Amino acid sequence: MIGRTTLVVAALAVTAPLAACGPVLLAGPRATQERDIAGVSALDLRTSGDLTVTVGETESLTITAASNVISSLTAEVDDGTLVLDSDLGALGPTLIRYELTVRSLDRVRITGSGSVSGAGAFGRTGTIEIRGSGSATLTGVETDDLTVTVVGSGDVTVEGASESLQLTLDGSADVDAGDLRTKTASASLRGSADARVHVSEDLDATVSGSSELVYTGDPAQITRGTSGSGEIAAG
Repeated sequence: MIGRTTLVVAALAVTAPLAACGPVLLAGPRATQERDIAGVSALDLRTSGDLTVTVGETESLTITAASNVISSLTAEVDDGTLVLDSDLGALGPTLIRYELTVRSLDRVRITGSGSVSGAGAFGRTGTIEIRGSGSATLTGVETDDLTVTVVGSGDVTVEGASESLQLTLDGSADVDAGDLRTKTASASLRGSADARVHVSEDLDATVSGSSELVYTGDPAQITRGTSGSGEIAAG
């Protein structure tokens, strides 16, 4: 029996010009639709929106948005990944709400400025990928392996425990895993990225540019490499 857990993904709308006209304005009355989904184990959020994921036995997806655009919001399952997108070229300031229930979830991918928060979102393995300025805050993590990749100016905060952690940051990304208890961790930071980790056994870290990695937990073995003004330091 899979326990119930909740993961929240929130995203602000992005306003961008269309080739021939301005952004679509999502004003007016709101509407709610239910979409049929099945076999979902991963999420790929490509629209703006506020997405709540609940892990349970019966899969479902409910979308609430402005009535003039809700039919243009797409939800397709591709090899286990639920892709949430829009047929519209641009969205005006709005808030789209998704309510998603899945049997399990092991991967969250966000492009743009979305934000994720939740507790106990992953099973034995978990992956968080952010490309853009999105953010994620996940608590109650209990995994064997957690992978976090951030490209751009996104930020992630994770709390809980994982046997191992793989961390890859590029740009001005920021990751706080200081309250994620790990035995082993590998970290690669480039650009002006910042990260904090807690490791008890082995830490393998490479830092370049002006990036900084702070570690706690008194790891027994540390392998480090730095270039530029990058720094690896105990916290």
